[in-house]
Amino acid sequence: MARNCKQKYLRLFLVACWGCVCLQSLHAEEPNELADQLKFSLDDLNGVPHEIQAKPGIKVVAIVFLSTECPIARSYLTKLNELHASWSKDASPVKLFGVSSDPFVTGQEAKTFADEFKVRFPILYDQKGRLAQNLTPSHVPEAFVFDAKSHLAYRGRIDDTYAEVGRRRPAATQNDLEDAVAAVIKGVPVKSSRTTPVGCPLEAWKSRANAKIGK
Repeated sequence: MARNCKQKYLRLFLVACWGCVCLQSLHAEEPNELADQLKFSLDDLNGVPHEIQAKPGIKVVAIVFLSTECPIARSYLTKLNELHASWSKDASPVKLFGVSSDPFVTGQEAKTFADEFKVRFPILYDQKGRLAQNLTPSHVPEAFVFDAKSHLAYRGRIDDTYAEVGRRRPAATQNDLEDAVAAVIKGVPVKSSRTTPVGCPLEAWKSRANAKIGK
């Protein structure tokens, strides 16, 4: 009887230890999972390569998936130009990228679109969907904000100008992207780390993995 009890407790002890090791392993790997997936560069529409991860002196990388056709995405280009102008002043620690990720849009078509709207920030040409499949945006426009360690601090809408498709407010009351960038610069938690984007569904690529909010 005593021997059976000892064996039982020993099995429970081993199971508990195994569970602790697994949890510690998951906790250690999770924050770096997305950062590891972003260790590559993409060319912009002028053929200039850009690293996705932050470089020394850059505290924030903001990425916004766009579309040449979606009216809501097109309507945000003026605001994104304004944010880029603000973030580019005096060696700002913020880098803004747009992303064109549609296998049916050629580089020349995307460039014509950018020129037409006088886009001032680099637009990455994600022709093979590598970035889209890593981040899994559901709509265009959808914004992603990364800190200096390439941990995802925010994803979602640019602001709340659109309550839903077809319902546009006269002006935004919440500037989610701008506020998230400001929070990361200050080193404080983003108030709302995820919001629901409003726009056109991005269905060009099948989801490969869900982007995770970095710890």
